[in-house]
Amino acid sequence: MKTSIFTNPRNITFLDTANKDLASDGFTILDPWKHAYQIAVDATYAGSIANPLGGTPATIASSVIVWSWGPGGVVGTSDDVTSW
Repeated sequence: MKTSIFTNPRNITFLDTANKDLASDGFTILDPWKHAYQIAVDATYAGSIANPLGGTPATIASSVIVWSWGPGGVVGTSDDVTSW
């Protein structure tokens, strides 16, 4: 039986968020400023993810990274919030 990458047969909770933190689509997770969180996953198991914002470091040693555009909602500004 082929398993879809979108199934979770063991029902493991990977992220638990309050409904107030979800957009009206019921799927998009919102930061405290009501902007969508950005999430990148190392799907190749390489042990790193290319820095989505460019700059230094060029790669981030992690299997998952999360970032927010911050209160301004604009990428590349000093109020961006990153997990790395």
